[in-house]
Amino acid sequence: IKSKKFNFKNLDEFIFKEMIKGFKIANQKVFDISKKNEIRSGTTLTAALIINAQMYVTHVGDTRVYVFEDKKIFKSYSFDQITSDDNPPNDPHSLTKYIGKDLELSPSTYKHKVKSNSLVLLTTDGFHDEVPQKTFLKLVNKTKPELIPKKLIEEANKVSGRDNVTIVLTAIN
Repeated sequence: IKSKKFNFKNLDEFIFKEMIKGFKIANQKVFDISKKNEIRSGTTLTAALIINAQMYVTHVGDTRVYVFEDKKIFKSYSFDQITSDDNPPNDPHSLTKYIGKDLELSPSTYKHKVKSNSLVLLTTDGFHDEVPQKTFLKLVNKTKPELIPKKLIEEANKVSGRDNVTIVLTAIN
């Protein structure tokens, strides 16, 4: 086994480099399949890695990451998100950046310190486009963490159900 020297001063850079490498591999595969089958295909992708209360997010598309601290959405003055959508303002259902669109891909990266007892939720647009902020906050605050994804998906399907809904939750203890 060949050992590689690692400089821990560059841990953030190393983590993001590896995450982006994975995104680029996925992008190449989807792009190649689309080209081979002469179809336009793609997907959004958000990945969050938490190490020692530091969350590293790599993102492309319109999935979102929400952090709940003290029963409020991070940046609780608004229904804000850490990641930004890659939708053009004049067409909220069209993406400017996604896995498989082009050979070149430049994912967004974010770093956020998560507090103990926080909740981290990754959601697809089938959720965040459908469920109002008040309902979202109410369900998260009154539901046991292990049941939150199921309750939020049920709510999104009850409201509309016209798009796929995926929710991943991590509780920070």
